[in-house]
Amino acid sequence: MMYNTVRHQRPCFQIIIIAYYFHHLTKDGLFTRWYENGQKHFEYLYKNGEIVRLLVWYENGQMWKEITYKGEVIISQMEWNEDGSVKE
Repeated sequence: MMYNTVRHQRPCFQIIIIAYYFHHLTKDGLFTRWYENGQKHFEYLYKNGEIVRLLVWYENGQMWKEITYKGEVIISQMEWNEDGSVKE
């Protein structure tokens, strides 16, 4: 398994780090991106090259979305408001 970290330098020396895993050149594991303030922005979970789950957070650190996939089909989805309450 190979681990890569990509760093993008932005003006004012702000850094966003994207970390991802590849297993035999197939996406396998986590792909994560952070906001400039250090909070997680989103996280994809891949298994054998297919997305299994997507988690997305608001910039304040509260969970925004959780989406679960089977193949390319969404099998469940949950959303929250920025204050942490469940969206209806």
